[in-house]
Amino acid sequence: MPAFQYYLALIEQNMKVNYFIQIMIILFLFNLIVVDFMKMPMNPVDGKPDDTNYKNMVATGFVLISVVAAFAIALNGTWKVYVKNLKANPDEKVDYGLPQLPDFELIYGTVIPLVLVLLKSPKLLPIVAAGVSQLPNMADIVKVIVSFVVEAQTITEETIMGIREIVAVPLLYFGLHYMLNKYTFDSFTQTERNLMTILFMTMVFAIRASSSNITLVILQKLVYSFGMGAVFNVPLMEFYVKQQQNSTKYVLAAENILLSSWSSSSLQLMKDSPFSSIGLEPLSL
Repeated sequence: MPAFQYYLALIEQNMKVNYFIQIMIILFLFNLIVVDFMKMPMNPVDGKPDDTNYKNMVATGFVLISVVAAFAIALNGTWKVYVKNLKANPDEKVDYGLPQLPDFELIYGTVIPLVLVLLKSPKLLPIVAAGVSQLPNMADIVKVIVSFVVEAQTITEETIMGIREIVAVPLLYFGLHYMLNKYTFDSFTQTERNLMTILFMTMVFAIRASSSNITLVILQKLVYSFGMGAVFNVPLMEFYVKQQQNSTKYVLAAENILLSSWSSSSLQLMKDSPFSSIGLEPLSL
């Protein structure tokens, strides 16, 4: 069965009424945004139509198309790996696990940030685009490369990022995803992690001390403090956990040695006891 037919059957199998209604609502919102942004008001300076909103809408649409394409490629790769494993071991009863679709809520982890940045602050689109393009079912190096490519395609004259920020954003996104996936376990869904990382990166790179509200600046400094604390505390926690594991191993090894020595000495005492000379065994409690 080709990958397309398999995933199409999987979508049909898992589709519910509430999912269908949510998809229709999202498409309706997209339609409203397109109709509104297609209106190009006259620029009062030169009297020509102002196509800034139209360009921002096209850039956002490009990000959505890129995310869908990367997602399709990742799913196709997962299917090929599954088929390859089955062909390599056709006789072995090994459960490789059928490829599955991610949670439906992952749509919101992509749509909500893009819609908000398009309506409120299009100059932040590269920051958001770099985050939504790092899909969970992609290889690590592929995540970073796709994030760089999508981010570079959305940079315009209005972008507030410099070269250092452009290079740092995809790498920081990858680091944040890695830490959340490793240390939060099942406390957050993948959608919640995506939204948290995008919110974190937006606060770090979008808030300017010279032009932003003082409360946002204070919030940004608190985020800095939390990030620095996490960076310093994570290695300490890793060291502590390893020490605890080693200590547990040493304690178990000492207990085994004590138990074995106690067992051997007990057997020797039983052999040397006066009961053994008359053929009686001591009572065991």
